[in-house]
Amino acid sequence: MRRASPSSRNMNQPLSHYFINSSHNTYLLEDQMVGRGTAEAYFHALDIGCRCVEADCHDGDNGKPIVYHKYTLVDKVLFEDVIRSVKQHALKTSKYPLILSLEVSCSVEQQDRMAEILKELLGDLIFTKSISEDAERLPSPEELKGKVLIRGSKLRSHKIVKEASIDEDENKENQENAENKENRERKASEHPKISKQLSDLVTAFQKVTFVNFEHFRENYKCYQGTSMVEAYAEVLAKEQGAEFIKHNLKYMTRVYPDGVRFASSNYDPMPLWNVGCQIVALNVQTRGEELQMLHARFMDNGGCGYVLKPSFLRDPNSCFDPYNVTRRPIELRLRIVSGQQLMNNSTRDILDPFVRVRICGVPIDNAEQKTGVVDNNGFNPIWNQTFTFQIHVPELAIVHFLVRDHDAHSSNDTIAQFALPFTSMQQGYRHVYLQNKLCQPLPMSSLFVYCEIDNDPSP
Repeated sequence: MRRASPSSRNMNQPLSHYFINSSHNTYLLEDQMVGRGTAEAYFHALDIGCRCVEADCHDGDNGKPIVYHKYTLVDKVLFEDVIRSVKQHALKTSKYPLILSLEVSCSVEQQDRMAEILKELLGDLIFTKSISEDAERLPSPEELKGKVLIRGSKLRSHKIVKEASIDEDENKENQENAENKENRERKASEHPKISKQLSDLVTAFQKVTFVNFEHFRENYKCYQGTSMVEAYAEVLAKEQGAEFIKHNLKYMTRVYPDGVRFASSNYDPMPLWNVGCQIVALNVQTRGEELQMLHARFMDNGGCGYVLKPSFLRDPNSCFDPYNVTRRPIELRLRIVSGQQLMNNSTRDILDPFVRVRICGVPIDNAEQKTGVVDNNGFNPIWNQTFTFQIHVPELAIVHFLVRDHDAHSSNDTIAQFALPFTSMQQGYRHVYLQNKLCQPLPMSSLFVYCEIDNDPSP
């Protein structure tokens, strides 16, 4: 299973034409209620390939802005320490642009201090070039290479005010009251209250309030984008999928987890990728199948954090609808032959392993099958079972292998896994080198499989 090299994919399309590896509440290492927060969490997120990281900014003592999750007991981190960590690690894993998403609830004085810190520490790394109001497209990742983009709210028409409270709550309130159009349009027209110094650093990625797709097209430029809470974005994806895809051709959309996910759990990113949302932000500190999907999506293109969306999500004339796919499917035949060196590192017990294979993609492609259980053999279990899957949209599909330990008296523990884009699969006999739940390699652990793809199966 190979990765494409960074130079093997087109990086000259507009930024809105790419999926971007993204983190939510990046400063957290644990849950969002009482978990540990630290600037080192940014190193973790950047090290695994994230190219959009977030900071929730608030007033701190002695005029020093801080980053933390409001109304909770999580650790407070100095904004300056966050930016130092970002500077040290921003371009180590990938040279393509890093988006720093700022959710700001600070006084003007501390916003000014934030702007000073950003300029002092990041300097020329910050992309400050203005984009023409007549521009129909954003710059490309290649054009923005080596730069940090500040994502945030921006002043309009020289309006400078004294106090601020700018975060995702406004968008969430609008989205949860979607039936009240007049209220949403009124809120969309309100001027955000921010300082001019901080506003001046926001150029290519200005955050605005979403009302509806028509309102957005009529009122906003290509460099203006929105944030949506997961539930609202999922409703739009299901009910107005074609419109959502068209919207994401030109504008940037960031989707984030609902605030009621107190344990920092994650939502399923697939429905949002299926309509072309670029920044589908997950809690990357939380293990689980959603994190494994994120890792798989960005395994391609050399792990640089940017993956070009399929052509049907970039074509203005496309009629693609992920909930009404009319394509003829291709057929994937997978034979799970055997496993090697499978073990439960937490218990060291002898395993009763079985393999579950999932296809994740558009709804019609979602499927799973599993092998039988091999008793008392994690060293070299043999299954030799074949599965057949019909895949209509291979460009979006992810294949997920999960090795589980059968337990008749409790839930079956996942002891190893590996997920990859369908487009990265190679035919023939292959070893699938396994990872743990946090997508870290498990030395010596693997599956031996046979893969066959039929692009024109018989009806």
